[in-house]
Amino acid sequence: MSTQADILDEALQRAAAVPRLLVAVDFDGTVSPIVDDPADAEPLPAAMDAIETLAGLAGTTVALVSGRALADLAARSALGPPVRLVGSHGVEIDDLAIELPIGGAQLLARLRTELTSIADGVAGVLVETKSASVAIHVRQADRRDAARVTQATLDGPGAWDGVHVLQGKEVVELAVIAPDKGAALHRLRVQTSADAVVY
Repeated sequence: MSTQADILDEALQRAAAVPRLLVAVDFDGTVSPIVDDPADAEPLPAAMDAIETLAGLAGTTVALVSGRALADLAARSALGPPVRLVGSHGVEIDDLAIELPIGGAQLLARLRTELTSIADGVAGVLVETKSASVAIHVRQADRRDAARVTQATLDGPGAWDGVHVLQGKEVVELAVIAPDKGAALHRLRVQTSADAVVY
């Protein structure tokens, strides 16, 4: 009887044998440890070495994927071609300009204003603006404040028409474009004609 490790090993061997392979890796929690302040995140040297080694293999495309804004991901990882970068949970791809929906810029400005108001005066709460979303981070806040801010975000601007809610660990992100890492990876798979994807 095969163990989970055996099944995984067999699947990886099959993937490694295909002519064209796409390997995608998350940044926070994989390449970089989770930290209290997102601005303190740094990639692990061994992980970066592995990514660069993979990217140098024939027939292999490597993508670094993150909920972070694309510019932040690029600066923090110091990676670029041949490594592909996917930011904002799939909304931003390194070779694709973002097109906000009609009224998206105004909605984004309203979200920024509202989340700034919700966070105002609450210690440990950070508001982060991206190209198509605004995120409110509560990891460093008192637990009661974190719960209150999270609920106010979900019940208030999170319920507005045209807003897509993405709730993560200690963060709520409100986007004007539906975030979809899977769709972004599918686009890269088609673009690279990958026979298999390891994520």
